[in-house]
Parts: sequence; structure tokens; C-alpha cells
Amino acid sequence: MRKQRPPVSDAEREVLKALWDAGPSAVRDVLDLLTQRGRQWSRSTVITLLQRLEKKGYVACDRSSFAFIFEANVTREDVAEQ
Repeated sequence: MRKQRPPVSDAEREVLKALWDAGPSAVRDVLDLLTQRGRQWSRSTVITLLQRLEKKGYVACDRSSFAFIFEANVTREDVAEQ
């Protein structure tokens, strides 16, 4: 049985899609990808969304280097099943 997580918002889902497509990424890289996709979010908005996703268990953060690296903890299929 899979662990039930809180649902994700549409904005959080967009951030997850960016991580699935790009792989482990720094905030700057996620923001760049979202900007290319037409999102006009600030850096602080992206950080907030990543932190929410981490708190909900969808994303892991590696804080061992200067730039925190975020990585999706779930697959597209995991989220689609919810």
C-alpha cells in the first residue's frame, strides 16, 4: 500500500512537472524552465512551492551544497493515481 500524501495544487503540479522533465534541479533551474513554459512566477514563489512539496513528501531537497537541489520523490503515475 502506498503512503497517502496531501493533494497537490495546480501550481505545485507545474513545479513537479518541471522536476520530472529536468531531473534534480536548483531553484534557479526550475524557475528558468517554468519561465520558458510561460509561467511568470518570482523566485520566492517557486521556493515556496518547492518547500510545500517537500513538506507534503513529493520532493526531497539536498542541502549539502550552496545551491539546494530539489528532486521529485514521486513519479507522474503516483500523482495521477491520486
